[in-house]
Amino acid sequence: MKTMINRLSVFLTQVAERWVPDPMTIAILLSFITLLIAFFGASNELQYQALPLLELWSGGLWKLLPFAMQMCLVLITGHALASTPFVQKGIVKLSTLGSTPNKAIALTTLTAMLAGLINWGLGLIVGAFMAREVGLACQRQGIKVHYPLLGAAGYTGLLVWHGGLSGTAPLKVTQAQDLGEIGITLQGIPLDQTLFGTSNLILLGGLLIIIPVVLQLMSPNDASEFREAREWQVSEQPNDAGHSKEDSMSQLGFVQSLEQGKSLSLVLGLSLLISALVQINSIGLSKLGLNHINLLALSLGLILHPSLKSYLNAAQEAVQNCLGIILQFPLYSGIMALMSGAGLTTALTEFINSVASADSLSTLTFLMAGLVNLFVPSGGGQWAVQGPLVLSSAQELNASLGEAVIAFAHGDAWTNLLQPFWALPLLAITGLKAKDIVGYTASLMIILGPWYFFVFYCL
Repeated sequence: MKTMINRLSVFLTQVAERWVPDPMTIAILLSFITLLIAFFGASNELQYQALPLLELWSGGLWKLLPFAMQMCLVLITGHALASTPFVQKGIVKLSTLGSTPNKAIALTTLTAMLAGLINWGLGLIVGAFMAREVGLACQRQGIKVHYPLLGAAGYTGLLVWHGGLSGTAPLKVTQAQDLGEIGITLQGIPLDQTLFGTSNLILLGGLLIIIPVVLQLMSPNDASEFREAREWQVSEQPNDAGHSKEDSMSQLGFVQSLEQGKSLSLVLGLSLLISALVQINSIGLSKLGLNHINLLALSLGLILHPSLKSYLNAAQEAVQNCLGIILQFPLYSGIMALMSGAGLTTALTEFINSVASADSLSTLTFLMAGLVNLFVPSGGGQWAVQGPLVLSSAQELNASLGEAVIAFAHGDAWTNLLQPFWALPLLAITGLKAKDIVGYTASLMIILGPWYFFVFYCL
């Protein structure tokens, strides 16, 4: 088994090293491919109409700007929370527990996944920091561990995030007003039918067991094939950089003392936390929305950072990781508008409805979400396009609405292992390139397929 999995990961890694371009190149290529498909396969009035299709695509470039801003804030608040001295010290302490290659891989994987279940931005950044720190800790202790595999392990939070507390689709169906935005008339689907439902809990429980084992089996058989962190020039970085309290606060002016002292950020953070808790108490946990999660991440980050300046420094670091979102999101927004306006998404979903039943809808929704995610790697953007069709199909077939939402959520997250768009912050932190980890993540995606099918079709 280990030999077979190792050979698959080695083969896909070699393919990735030679053929996988950077995420921006992928976004551009996907834009052209989608335009070409739409030219030949669009609805009748747009088929073979190059100029209208180009106008549809270019007109959609800016439709997701508010959502892109929201995603940037998720990443910034998650990064800032992950950069607090409390979290950083925890990561450094945990990293020393990886006393063998297998323990190092399992430790990185479980940390990234558990953090991803809390908040996808937190999971991505904690997973990246964990991969780097574990790699450095192993290097210091003379433990041979394959650093690209640690990078892949650090990315696994993006495999489970959509089934966690920041999952866009489950959090966007809890209230009638959010459903109304996508043309669905319902009172809301509570979280106990989605995130806290049986299918999601069983699925996540299995992933937390299976993924660390599979990644360990991908480790090279020959220790001489291990590539350590030093090959990527990953060096020790002070974990409390920018977070230390200034030595002479008394010599600072009033404004500077506010920026570099604890009081301002603490008061703001506590005020926001109280506000978030009041809101959550008012609506109930089953109606929790994405904005509530963002508010909690912002407030906790402000409380745990030693000063407002420290928080701003951490946020500034995170902004650099938003570059890919800022530049690529318009392209994916254009793809989304093109697929929707040209009838491509509707055609694909109608085909699935024609062969689906109440029992098979979850499996087919999962596969369709995985396919569309390759073109629109945004859970929220994809939900805006595919969500109405998912819920309409479930209503027509009298299938479980909550399970259909969860199937969509995990399908979207599943192919994140093949689409490196969200890996940009991890790559920046670890020093790795997309081609270094895609072979391992793609292998993991293939191997996990049967587990998803078992949960969605057999349970």
